[in-house]
Amino acid sequence: MIVMIRYFLTSTLTIQLAHLQTLAAVARHGSFSRAARELRLTQPAVSMQVRQLERELGLPLLERVGKRTYTTKAGELLLAHAGRAMQELDRLRWDKPRTPVLDAFLATLDDLRRSLA
Repeated sequence: MIVMIRYFLTSTLTIQLAHLQTLAAVARHGSFSRAARELRLTQPAVSMQVRQLERELGLPLLERVGKRTYTTKAGELLLAHAGRAMQELDRLRWDKPRTPVLDAFLATLDDLRRSLA
């Protein structure tokens, strides 16, 4: 899912929800490699997603100190706002009506042979 944010009435940001989730995981763990394990991604993929998000916003979101990673003020602010948005999107996903898309059925091989004969 892609979230569009309008700012200054002239520019449009395109932020991927997966990138926000990746940033949240890195902030939670304080480590790219631990976030990668949680998200079942490679560490370079996690780094690339965070870099793309920082480039899109034009702001550093994480500060790397040795092997630890900390959120910057901009990162904290983004995560605070994005966290609420991600919770709302999650709620929408679980609150939507449970209508079946396809009817399911169970058949044995003998049933299929009889119907095809």
